[in-house]
Amino acid sequence: DKYFIKLYEEETNLRSYILLDCSRSMNFKSGTLDKLGYGSYLAGALAYLMIRQNDSVGLVLFDREVRNYLPPRSTPVHFRRILEQLEQRTTGEDTNVGAILHELAERIKRRGLIILISDLIDDVSEIMSGLQHFRHRHHEVIVFQVMDDAELTFPYDRLTRFKDIEGSARIVANPNTLRQRYLARIKEFTERLKGECFERNISYNLACTKQPYADFL
Repeated sequence: DKYFIKLYEEETNLRSYILLDCSRSMNFKSGTLDKLGYGSYLAGALAYLMIRQNDSVGLVLFDREVRNYLPPRSTPVHFRRILEQLEQRTTGEDTNVGAILHELAERIKRRGLIILISDLIDDVSEIMSGLQHFRHRHHEVIVFQVMDDAELTFPYDRLTRFKDIEGSARIVANPNTLRQRYLARIKEFTERLKGECFERNISYNLACTKQPYADFL
């Protein structure tokens, strides 16, 4: 009939999920490394860091649907499996980021850390709805928006044929007449994503493929 206080130490391990966009737009590059390659290096480095501190990490590769799903583990063997999946990755179909996020938010039951690596070239409202779904389920969320340097700076100066990388549309245009409007639109696009992430307590990071990924991390 006495009260007791029990003191104990509990080790808590983080469960993380890295979601890597493998849609066709991630295949774009103006230098030596495309966006998917850059995103894969980010995913591999982050997985290494988390497993080194005994946290578990899973990997999801997606385009219009989930292509590969590795549940979180924290063993060296699991890390090799992650690297194998990243090594074998290929660009797939058009993307549907918002729908994929909703699907995964329903699938991932246990609260953890969600890391999204994508160029996010899709409907912003749908993307934010999907990210909010994760927040509603009390996940922490980090977004890495991977963009090629040419997408951010529009360096073209001669008559150029532009092709929709996830569609069939083509247009021949003089970049000098488009530059100011394009740069204004791309800035508006990234700033909107950044602002809406901030409103939802989501960490947003713009990753340019021109910057070495190790320096970025």
